[in-house]
Amino acid sequence: MKRVYKYNDKTRKMYEVKQMRPRATYHMVMPDMPDYISPVTRQMVSGRTQRREDLKRAGCREIDPSEKSDFMKGPAPHEDFDFTRDDINEVEARLGHRIGEYR
Repeated sequence: MKRVYKYNDKTRKMYEVKQMRPRATYHMVMPDMPDYISPVTRQMVSGRTQRREDLKRAGCREIDPSEKSDFMKGPAPHEDFDFTRDDINEVEARLGHRIGEYR
């Protein structure tokens, strides 16, 4: 590691500045998303690739963080859905666990 010096105006001398060693860099790996039912197409979506395809097929896009506050002011998203208990049971059977377990 190279040495770095700094000049002090008051003492008119150079002194060595201690440097921290650079941290090792690693690749970040994002875990896959849990499966869910698309609220628009009503199809099972599992993974990021299917999510992108589902958004494209439905003509939707992800919400921008700057829009989030506007979105949260509106009605709760679940008010528009009319899932029956049978729909929920079918999804839970496919997933192998209850839907509320992720929360």
